[in-house]
Amino acid sequence: MTKHTNKKGKRPKGKSAKKENVESILQQAQDALNIVQLEEAATLFKQALTLKPNDTTIMDSLADVQIQMGCTHEAMLLLQESISREPHSNGVKWLYLAQLLCGNDALSAYQMGLQILEGQYQQVHQCVLYLSAYVLLPIILQQATNDLLQAIAGGYCSIAELFMTDLW
Repeated sequence: MTKHTNKKGKRPKGKSAKKENVESILQQAQDALNIVQLEEAATLFKQALTLKPNDTTIMDSLADVQIQMGCTHEAMLLLQESISREPHSNGVKWLYLAQLLCGNDALSAYQMGLQILEGQYQQVHQCVLYLSAYVLLPIILQQATNDLLQAIAGGYCSIAELFMTDLW
């Protein structure tokens, strides 16, 4: 078993050790996701969540894995908890929740998610406009813009599908 040490070769103590441990666990979870080991990723995200039980980013990541594994009830509970703690932090979690709901509940969740994503897009777009006047755009901003636009487009497509099925 490997012991974590800092740059000076000493083991960190207290909050620093906990933060390093959580970051290490989250990296392992992401590595497991990258090779599609969903059960391993879920176990690691759960482990990280026990260390940081109020972290909505970890809740959202675990919910995403739960959805991929078909554990929709667990995913819904995680998403609802995350939304109750930080309703405006991440529009995508609302889109995930909407996929698990039906009818008008799903529509409301899609609309809330889109509202948040469109606000985030406006903020990123303003940064892009400002920075483009002075420097070449960093690739990360271009990717963030594209990711937001894809999520927004996906949300609107899902609403259209909802109207063709549940809300017909």
